[in-house]
Amino acid sequence: MQTRTLRSVLFWCLPTFALAITTVAAVATPFYTSLPFHRRLIFDEIWMTVVAFLPIPTIVAAVKAISLRFRIADERIVWRPIVAWGAVLAAAGLNVLFYRIIADTLR
Repeated sequence: MQTRTLRSVLFWCLPTFALAITTVAAVATPFYTSLPFHRRLIFDEIWMTVVAFLPIPTIVAAVKAISLRFRIADERIVWRPIVAWGAVLAAAGLNVLFYRIIADTLR
């Protein structure tokens, strides 16, 4: 049961991590810079729309991490909540970074 909850936390953090990897891959390669200006604007609008909904899976992952902490009956398994909360904090940090990028872009 505990491994399912840890998998669930990681599953709900996955959209944030996937978008971070996709963003780095798109900007680090010549793909983004080779786009015409109007397509680059469309790409940015789609990216901002997706980022707007990323806190929802992060909140669900946090709820799952809380339930993981309450389900531990064996005190020897303390690494699962630590991994779960680490993933949630990393996803929340990426959400803040994405919103900061949007705020700087819209200035």
